[in-house]
Amino acid sequence: MKNGTISSRASIVQRSKGQSAVEQSAYISRTSLYSDYYGMTYNRTAKEDLVGAGVLLPEHAPPEFEDRAVLWNSVEKNEKAKNAQLARSLKYSLPNEWDEATARQVMECFIKEQFVDKGMCADYGIHRSYNDKGQPNLHIHILLTLRPLNEDSTWGAKSRKEYVLDADGNRIPNASGKGYKSRKVNVIDWNEKGKAKEWRNAIADVINATNEKAGIAERVDPRSYKDRGIPLIPTIHLGERASALERKGIWTERGNINRAIEKYNAMIMKIYGFISELKEELKKGVFKFVFERKSRTEKDCIQSINQSFCTGTKIRDSDRIGNVAETKVRNGCKTDFSICTEI
Repeated sequence: MKNGTISSRASIVQRSKGQSAVEQSAYISRTSLYSDYYGMTYNRTAKEDLVGAGVLLPEHAPPEFEDRAVLWNSVEKNEKAKNAQLARSLKYSLPNEWDEATARQVMECFIKEQFVDKGMCADYGIHRSYNDKGQPNLHIHILLTLRPLNEDSTWGAKSRKEYVLDADGNRIPNASGKGYKSRKVNVIDWNEKGKAKEWRNAIADVINATNEKAGIAERVDPRSYKDRGIPLIPTIHLGERASALERKGIWTERGNINRAIEKYNAMIMKIYGFISELKEELKKGVFKFVFERKSRTEKDCIQSINQSFCTGTKIRDSDRIGNVAETKVRNGCKTDFSICTEI
C-alpha cells in the first residue's frame, strides 16, 4: 500500500482471450489443477508466497464445490460460448503490518459479507511477495462466479430478455419487422456499473477499522489519485511472465515503465510533503502572531483600566469613561462602558 491508497484491480476472466477460470484458481491458490475444458494441467506451485487460501460458498451451494477444481470445472462446463465470461477477478493490496491470522480472518469476513452472502461462490488467495528491493507486498486475489446458483444447485441465468413496450403496453416491432424490440435485464446486480467502486470503499472501511483496532497508524483512502487531486500515475500490471523475469533480475519493458512511474511519483510526493510541512509551519506562525498580538492588546487594556481605577484619587465618572474610551481607541480593545462607570 502506497501513499495511503489501495492498489486494486478488477477484471473478467474471458474465454475469448484464451483465459481459464481453473488456471486463475490454480494461480491464486498456488496449486496444480486440471481443466476438463482445455484438457491441460495448470501447475502454479512454484511460488512460495502463499499466506492463506480458501473457498467460501453460499448456503445452497453443493458441498463438492469446496474443492476449487470441481467448482471451476463446473463453471467452465456450463459456459458453452467461445466468448464466454467465466469469472470475476479482484485484487486488493493489504497492510504489510498484518500477520497471517489477521489477514485470513479479516478477509474471510469481508468476502462473506460482500460476495458470498449475495449468492456468489468465492475462491481467494492471500500472497506476501517481495520486490527486487526486498520490500513486502501483502495482497489478496479473489475469484468470483458470475452466475447465481439455483436452489437445486444448478447454475442460473445472468440476465433475461425484456420486451420494450409502447404507451399502451404493446410490444414494439423492431426495424426488420421480424421481431420485437427488447433489452437485456440483469437478474443480479453483481455486474452493475459502480460495483467495483462500492467494493473498494468497503474494503477500505474494513482495513481502516482493523488498523485502528490493532494500533496501526496508517489509514487508507479508497479514492483514486485523480479524485483526491493528487497528480500521481498508477503503475501498470506486470503479469505473471514479466513478474517472473523481474524476480530473476531481468528487466522487462513493463517493469521499466513502472520504475519510471515510481520515480515520478516519488518526486511528486516529496513536493506534496514539502507543501504540507510549509502549510503547517505557516499556520503555526500566523496563529502565534495573532495570539501574541491579541494577548498584548488585552494586557494593555487591563493595565490602562487598572491605572485609571485603582488610584487613591477620587475621579469623576465622566473622567473614568474618557480614560477608558481613550484606552479603547489607543489599544483597539472592546470595552463595555456600562461596567466602567462603577467603582
